[in-house]
Amino acid sequence: MSRVTLKVCLKPDPNANKEHVVRIRITKDRTPRYWALNISVPKSTFNEKGTFSLRNWINSKHPDYKTYNERIREQYRKAEKAVEQFEKDEDAAFTVDQVISFLKLGGKPDLLIDYFQAHLDQRRKLAGSDLQKIRTWREYGFSFDRLKDFLTDTKRLKLPVRLLTKEIVLEYRTWLSERYAHNTITLKLACLRKVAIEAMKDKYFPFDKYPFDGVSTVFKRKTVVRLKESEIDLMTEGARTGRQGKYGHVTDREHARPCALLMYYMQGIRIGDFVLLRRSNYSVEDGQHRIKYTMGKSDKVRNVLLPPEAVELIQPYLNNADGTPKKPKDFLFPYTISTLDKLTPDEQIVYIRRATTRLGLQMKRLASQVGIDKTVTPHIMRHSFADLLRRNGVDLLTIQMTLGHSDPRTTRGYLEAYDLGAVDSVVDLYKRKTIGKQSTETTRKNPEASEGEGIE
Repeated sequence: MSRVTLKVCLKPDPNANKEHVVRIRITKDRTPRYWALNISVPKSTFNEKGTFSLRNWINSKHPDYKTYNERIREQYRKAEKAVEQFEKDEDAAFTVDQVISFLKLGGKPDLLIDYFQAHLDQRRKLAGSDLQKIRTWREYGFSFDRLKDFLTDTKRLKLPVRLLTKEIVLEYRTWLSERYAHNTITLKLACLRKVAIEAMKDKYFPFDKYPFDGVSTVFKRKTVVRLKESEIDLMTEGARTGRQGKYGHVTDREHARPCALLMYYMQGIRIGDFVLLRRSNYSVEDGQHRIKYTMGKSDKVRNVLLPPEAVELIQPYLNNADGTPKKPKDFLFPYTISTLDKLTPDEQIVYIRRATTRLGLQMKRLASQVGIDKTVTPHIMRHSFADLLRRNGVDLLTIQMTLGHSDPRTTRGYLEAYDLGAVDSVVDLYKRKTIGKQSTETTRKNPEASEGEGIE
């Protein structure tokens, strides 16, 4: 049996506070893995030769050395017990990664709902104050609620993780399809699949019993709605002739017009990024007006050159209502509260969702007001911009880079529709081919007639 060793150590790279995270190194078969503890200290206060019995990993130079040493001792003991349990249950056929996963989840929950909850708690802990990771955690939370509803309806609330089968997954997919839209179904199944993968790594079931084997989590996309150039023109005229406020600002009812167009002219910016734009994101360099921001979904930096139409629309938002210039940290558009930075990350997510919902509802009303017979949403402006590039012959790679997609398959999903007029024009090719064929046959049958054509 391979011997497993444990040692308390520091992470080599310091954090922003110039402190090092305390970790427990677990080694088996010469393979080390690290379990990071929620403790960080200056390197000068750490004792590399500290022991479990003396509890002296953090020296007295640190003001909280007694508390930290006790916490490290508790976590060290947890790691020892985890290794002992694996050695007993798995008969040495386990990896260090499994032990680390066990420790992060706080043990091995037996029920599927408990395992999902532990996975959810771990995601929230790792998210910290990262807004995008908190959004992902919230989506997993919604998926957890739907799974719990399904298990309750089918009287499987006590379903063990190891008994999750392909048949149950397919039944869950059917249950979702009777209640939710396709995009929601895909998201909920994808979250459960991720949890199932983690469960398989933790040896709840073998690889050949993986419950999502052969199960597609992707449903056919709905027809992507896009705005034609004539419909964009309708919105443009509305934005230019809208009723103006005291200081040249458009009134509250008219914010949706310029903002919808700006999302289109800003190369299809996502609404979540749009409502968080600040005055510092806008700049003029060598006569070029630009918006530079970091995409919340992928952390990619975008530097967008604004066309003259966008420059005209954005000007009223560069100043406050009293005409004074906005400060660099001020939000450009009136959908986000000015005190957002003072809120906790969880509260910020709530207010950002309110802002995007408000703009989305205003855009739907705007569409009916200007005579657009479509359900206009903020994301439609992104699809419309992608369609503009496609119709002007821009290649797929360039469109992908412009939209900031990591996967070209996502871009193809934006472009899966086509112009009916372009397809109808194929008929002309058939006509030309048929006419040419008929002309050739006539020449073969009556060559003299062909030679005499045009001779008077």
